[in-house]
Amino acid sequence: MFDFLSTVNLKNQMFLEIGAGSGVISLLASKLGANVTATDINPEAIEATKGNSVLNNLQIKVLRSDLFESIEILAYDIIVLNPPYYPKTPKNNLEKAWYCGNNFDFFHRFFEKLNIYIHIKTKVFMVLSEDCDLSEISRIAQSYGFYFQLIDQKIIAWEMNYIYSIQIDNAN
Repeated sequence: MFDFLSTVNLKNQMFLEIGAGSGVISLLASKLGANVTATDINPEAIEATKGNSVLNNLQIKVLRSDLFESIEILAYDIIVLNPPYYPKTPKNNLEKAWYCGNNFDFFHRFFEKLNIYIHIKTKVFMVLSEDCDLSEISRIAQSYGFYFQLIDQKIIAWEMNYIYSIQIDNAN
């Protein structure tokens, strides 16, 4: 995602990162001129993102949020996420980085609320691995009126990672 976003014009864009972790993507977006909101459910990740933004002298709004739960309702220009995608119920905040729930609950909750935070020109980018159930995640997106368009792929360490643009399915 870092390499891909380096090629996107982020100047003056309203940018939301869900699941920011240490904030690397949000830091890049801020450095490239975006107005950034970074969120994560893990309080340690929130503190890391805040610390990294201070160290890099970058202005980033950092929020602890379970998906859209604590995010002000407004339409963002760009939304990015590297979601948890293994179907298992997480037992703690650390596991929430990897496990999306037995029934892919994370994706149901994400796509159910996504329309509230986008406008006609919003770009939504999601990273998924070859290790996840791409067909099930795509099916869930379609059930909420979205579809995936593959825009980039790259082998990182031993696995293929895909960047998808999430589009509104106007056929529905």
